Amino acid sequence: MKKYILPLCLLCLYDFSTSIYAQDLSMYKWHIGELDLTIGETLKGEIKYNLERHWLEYRKDNVHRVFSSVNVTAFQIIDALTGEYRTFISLPISQSRRYKRKLFFELLSQGAVSLFCRDKVVTKVQVDNASSFPLKSNRFGINSYGNTTGDRIRRIRTVGYDYYYVGKKNQVSAFEPTEENIFELMSSRKQKIEKFIEDNNLDLSEKTDLTIIFNYYNDLREKL
Repeated sequence: MKKYILPLCLLCLYDFSTSIYAQDLSMYKWHIGELDLTIGETLKGEIKYNLERHWLEYRKDNVHRVFSSVNVTAFQIIDALTGEYRTFISLPISQSRRYKRKLFFELLSQGAVSLFCRDKVVTKVQVDNASSFPLKSNRFGINSYGNTTGDRIRRIRTVGYDYYYVGKKNQVSAFEPTEENIFELMSSRKQKIEKFIEDNNLDLSEKTDLTIIFNYYNDLREKL
């Protein structure tokens, strides 16, 4: 597996743009891939990861093992759902002033400011207007969905993202995806970044668009 030397500082954004039912989330699937252990060993086989619990499962033939983020340097997978090639790296993050813990982060963009994310399960509430499906109510006005409006309420488990960056301070920092925060982070190229976002109609709340922005910024920094 290719080793990644990361620059120095990390950032956290939020994206709830992907609407997928829970059983279709990548974190519940087995993926072809490989992992690097901290002892220097590389294992190839199938991998299932869980970033919220900070561990991954590995299997090949009759071998089935579980590793935590402390035991793994990095792992790569070919996503079974999307076919996307994805890289995850174990990095230390401050849990308190005196305590750091290693967690898995997905590498999205590498350069002067490297972008990472951690996916998670989130629950969305979807309300379907009653006008699209007339319902009969009982004598108390309560319909079969348990309310008086007739609206159908559904809870859908989907995937969301927390985003991070590594910059020159070599620390993990939470970040909300606003233009103000992006321009502050990329202040040395603010005008070009602002124009790039506008010209390409990029959405800061989208994982793909954020990756594009960071790739563009890192390309600009490499040309210094």
